[in-house]
Amino acid sequence: MKKRFLLLVFLFVSVFISTAQNLQEGIVSVWELDETSGSVASDSYGANDGTIYGCTLNQSSVTTLSTSYSFDGSDRVNVNGAASADYSQGASISLWIKPNIASYSWDGKIFDMGSSSANRITLAMKSSLKMYFGVGQVNYASYATISSAWHHIVLKWERPNLILKLYIDGSLYYSGTSGDPIISTYANIGNEYNNGASRYFQGGLDQVAIWNRALTSEEILQLYNSGNGLPYSEWNILTDTTGGDWNHSATQNIRLNNYWLSNDGGNEGIRIDNTGNVGINTTNLDGYDLAVGGKIHAEEVVVETGWADYVFDAEYQLKSLSELENFIKSNGHLPEIPLASEVEKNGIGLAEMNLILLKKIEELTLYVLKQQKEIEDLKIVVSTNHLPK
Repeated sequence: MKKRFLLLVFLFVSVFISTAQNLQEGIVSVWELDETSGSVASDSYGANDGTIYGCTLNQSSVTTLSTSYSFDGSDRVNVNGAASADYSQGASISLWIKPNIASYSWDGKIFDMGSSSANRITLAMKSSLKMYFGVGQVNYASYATISSAWHHIVLKWERPNLILKLYIDGSLYYSGTSGDPIISTYANIGNEYNNGASRYFQGGLDQVAIWNRALTSEEILQLYNSGNGLPYSEWNILTDTTGGDWNHSATQNIRLNNYWLSNDGGNEGIRIDNTGNVGINTTNLDGYDLAVGGKIHAEEVVVETGWADYVFDAEYQLKSLSELENFIKSNGHLPEIPLASEVEKNGIGLAEMNLILLKKIEELTLYVLKQQKEIEDLKIVVSTNHLPK
C-alpha cells in the first residue's frame, strides 16, 4: 500500500519538478543577501562572493525569504567575478526589490554588469518609481512603473535572437529587440557597473541571481512563487547521482503548487521524511509510515492482518454468559474492546479492531449455537414428558 502511494507521489513530483531541476542549469551566481554581519555577500552557488560597501543588513524580506539588504543611496555590493562568465547564450537576472520613493539626478542602478556603456546589461530605477532596463545601448527608453512594495523582477536576454524581456511578479511586462554587447569585467549590485559614477539605488534588495541562459516563463513563475519568493535552498532540490536517479535531499523542500513536500514541516501539505514515512496535511508522523490529517476517499483499502478463526477450535475457552455479564458490569465494555476514552485519545488500528470485532462475532455465533442447542434439547424434554407447551 505504502509503495503504491509513494509511486503515485513520485510520478506527480517528477512531472511537477521538471522546471525545478532546470533552475540549476546555467546558474552563475546567487547572492541571497541574508548575512547579518560582515562585509562579504556570499555566493550560494558559484565562487563570486561580493564585497559589501555600506549596506544595512538583516532587514525584513518577502514571506518565505529570510532577510534582505537595504541600500540608502551610497551603498553597493561589488560582484565583479560574475562578469567573467560566458554569456554567449544570453543571460537572466532575477531579484526581489522594494524601491524607496526617491528622486534620482539620473538613475539608481539595481544591477549593472559590463565593461562599457555599449557593452553592459543594466536594470535601474528612475524617479517616481520608474524602472528602466537595457542591453548594450538599446531599450533604455523603456520604463516600467512599480509600487514601493516588494516585487519580483526578471530581466531576460535571449541570444542569438537578441530579444530582451522584462517580467514583473511572474508576468511578462516587456518584450523587444536588444543590443548584442560583449559582457565582461565589472558587476555591481546597487551602483553603476564600474562604480565610476554615483548612481546608487535606494531601497531593499534580496535573492539576486544570474544565469548565463534565458530562463523559461515557467521557471520565472516558479521563482515568483505566488508572491512569496522561492529561497535558493529550494531551487537546488535534487541531486543527480551516479546511477542517473534523482534523490530528494532531506534538508530541503519541494513545492507542489501551494503545498510543500518537505522534511522541515514548513507550511506543508505533503511530507516525506528521510526514512520514507509520508505525512499529508500533518507534521506529526508519530512513527507511522503514512499519516493523514484529514479524510481519505478510496475505492478500496487492503489491510493485511491475522484472523480469528481460532475461536472455533475445540480448545478455545469461551467465557460463560454469567462470566461475560459480570465483566460488563465491572468494566462497562466487552473484554478486549478498548475504553471510549482510550479510543478518543489514541484512535483505533483498523487491522487490530477488525480482528477483535470478528472475534466477538464468532464468539456471539458460538453463544447463539449453544443456546439453540439448549432450545432443541428443551423441546425434546417437553415432547417426551408431555409437559404443557
